[in-house]
Amino acid sequence: MAILPVTILSGAIVHENVPIPTALVHMTDWVLELVASGAVLGLFI
Repeated sequence: MAILPVTILSGAIVHENVPIPTALVHMTDWVLELVASGAVLGLFI
């Protein structure tokens, strides 16, 4: 599941010339969302 953000953001950097710092901000957002989702899901399982 974590490979999806990496694939999308690397494609944006390579093909759409998105600056790396901008991509890292979005990558941090994805990581925080995945961790938060896992924590919430873990509370109920």
